[in-house]
Amino acid sequence: MRKRIKKLIDFSFSSNATVVLFVEILIGIFLILITTFFLADLTKDTLIDNTITEFDRRISQTVYALRTPSLTQFMVFISWLGADFILAVSTVIMIFFTWRKHKSASTLFLIMLLFGALLNLLLKEIFQRPRPTFDPLFILGSYSFPSGHAMNSFVFYATITYFYYHFTKKIRSTIFLAFVALALISSIGISRIYLGVHYPSDVLAGYLTGLLWFILVLVLDRTMTFFRLYSSYTPKN
Repeated sequence: MRKRIKKLIDFSFSSNATVVLFVEILIGIFLILITTFFLADLTKDTLIDNTITEFDRRISQTVYALRTPSLTQFMVFISWLGADFILAVSTVIMIFFTWRKHKSASTLFLIMLLFGALLNLLLKEIFQRPRPTFDPLFILGSYSFPSGHAMNSFVFYATITYFYYHFTKKIRSTIFLAFVALALISSIGISRIYLGVHYPSDVLAGYLTGLLWFILVLVLDRTMTFFRLYSSYTPKN
């Protein structure tokens, strides 16, 4: 046991690459714990203690006050960018063009989106929160918590940004892409509130769940990489 621990420590600091891997895993675990705490607290307040109802009402009414015919059309379009069908088609296209040269990355991308969407459906069935009744512009039959548009768009656009940096290492263009992704993700969440199909807490929960799932998959991937390298490592005498 001591030899294994010593080997693990030696390997963790055997090169810059392993140090980076080790630090990434630790940071990821820390972020998972923090995100889980905030998500659990939000879920407790929203679905158990019911203390965010006034928060949801005030934010929703503030957003509803901005409604105009032209803005509604724009918000429908923005919401469309986070729809399951659009993200699914975009994922298939991305995998089609990247599979030959980047099979592992394409597989990870598919896992991110496919199982993330399934996780969202599972959570909706678990919590079964009805859709808002304040003043919806559309009537949807599915459950509300957490927002699928918010969660899935977060995972999709965050994953694209991550892989862009992973393959190009271009910091400036990655920062620009990250801002574009953040603007899209935020706009999609706001559009769901504007259209009256989600409470603000649904959207916030969608973001937190998307972030948690995104980090969790990356940490698992980095951990598997770490231990694959570790298994082939021979300590220097």
